[in-house]
Amino acid sequence: MLQVLSAALLTVPFHLADNCFLALGFSRLFSHLIAIRVVALLLLVPLGFHFFNIQGALVGIVISYFANLPAIIFFMVKHRLFDLRKELLLLSAGLGGMLLAEGFILAIGR
Repeated sequence: MLQVLSAALLTVPFHLADNCFLALGFSRLFSHLIAIRVVALLLLVPLGFHFFNIQGALVGIVISYFANLPAIIFFMVKHRLFDLRKELLLLSAGLGGMLLAEGFILAIGR
């Protein structure tokens, strides 16, 4: 269960933008983003559970985190809060950390 749910952690940097929109006074935009996620949860979790039991419900929860990412990115670009170079730098740092951890695990012989 935790392995499936951990995929939602990939969206954390983008969901920080939700709070940024709220801090900038775009509360209506914030509520639209929350509404997208709620609709996704209400549709995907029951459907996933019906067709694939608990695993399907878990995947529905994870997909709900990704459901409003296009809208978040669109509004970040619209309000000049999105810098592709910085986003790619953070992504490469995360991938580098994962590779370093894998190398460490291989080095200690697990």
